[in-house]
Amino acid sequence: MRRTLQPVRTTTGHGRRGVGATAAGGAGAGLLLLARLVQAITSIVVGIIVIAIVLRLLGAHSTNDVVRFFHDTGRTLVGPFDGLFTFKDRKVEMVVDWGLAALVWPIVGGMIARALAGAGLAGTSRRRV
Repeated sequence: MRRTLQPVRTTTGHGRRGVGATAAGGAGAGLLLLARLVQAITSIVVGIIVIAIVLRLLGAHSTNDVVRFFHDTGRTLVGPFDGLFTFKDRKVEMVVDWGLAALVWPIVGGMIARALAGAGLAGTSRRRV
């Protein structure tokens, strides 16, 4: 059975019901969903980076497919942070650089998600008069 979306009905100033806020409400709900998606992706990215750091600290074998996946993916996600600082010990260098990336990702992702959620909430609270 196929469902169809019904327009959001609002009450106008004259007590009549209209569909004036349908577009704003739909766009607002879409932005809220997008904000949640950004938060989820940010959490996954940070999780991959942290797992790669822990695997490196524990001395996991880089020939293992799982370890290689996390290190390769993590290296891609830390991008400009890789090689930011130079230490004699390569392991310390990786932990500092990648740890910094693991701190910056949630800040940037959170800012983007908050902006989207704010725009989404503003879109859903509009009412036509």
